[in-house]
Amino acid sequence: MKRILALVLVVLLLLPTVSAASKKSNESQCSFTNITACITDFFFNSILKLFNIPIDILSKLVKTLLITPLKTLSFKPIWQVMVHIISAFYGLLFMYSGFTFLVSGGSPERRENAKSILKKVILMIILVQTSFYIYNLAGEVNVSLTKGIFDLIAKDAFTLKAKPFGSVVLELIFSFSYMAIMFITSLLLVIRNSLVTIGVVFFPFGIAFYFFEPLKSFGSAILNFLGLNMFVSFFVSIVLLTFSKLMEIDGSTQVQALSLASAFLIVDLLLIYVMIFPILKAALSVMFKTKVVTRALK
Repeated sequence: MKRILALVLVVLLLLPTVSAASKKSNESQCSFTNITACITDFFFNSILKLFNIPIDILSKLVKTLLITPLKTLSFKPIWQVMVHIISAFYGLLFMYSGFTFLVSGGSPERRENAKSILKKVILMIILVQTSFYIYNLAGEVNVSLTKGIFDLIAKDAFTLKAKPFGSVVLELIFSFSYMAIMFITSLLLVIRNSLVTIGVVFFPFGIAFYFFEPLKSFGSAILNFLGLNMFVSFFVSIVLLTFSKLMEIDGSTQVQALSLASAFLIVDLLLIYVMIFPILKAALSVMFKTKVVTRALK
């Protein structure tokens, strides 16, 4: 028994540690004077390595979800059906613009209004018919911008390297929170990517509704929703780049887990915002217009 205890003691004495002096030299070893700090660092570093395994997987998943190009080709047949549905109303729109021009009489304002309607109809037809290619072009631009930002971020920027700044338990809680928030970020990005991919089907409706005055608020809501969700990955990459650069400042690694958890929490709030705000805005706009019409009828 004494031999075992002596062996354990020798191992503890030989364990590498990071004492107050080793933060500068990185060459210190455990001794009787800092054995508590040695055991604490050894325990913390072991737990940190376990946390970094899923964190590394999640960080790569987040990057992949942000820079993956849109896979809308499988939805092109559905998009074609939607465009055919919209094209059924082209004749009615031309007839409406022509009728407006005929009944304008000698009024210059009415004639200009009829010409304006005709221009909008022609522009709408062009945009609707090419909406699939416009949508994919916008997606490619967004992916290129996002990749450009991610190229500036170090590969290990989101890996935990910090030492406990005060309480080991508190630091471990921050580390676990960081991992949990990153997991939520991955789920939100999966939902966002699904919405943006399916959005190519609704994009032509957004264009058509936007040029039709009674449905303009709905068209604007659809376009805003798809645009915000498409380009949110670019703004997410800027947030992550900013925090990754902050982590390079001396002393910031002492609260790395907390800082990175805050970064991904901001990303989560941004993703939730772009998925909910346009819908709420459109709903409030419709409710307000309904109240105005109801009051006018009364």
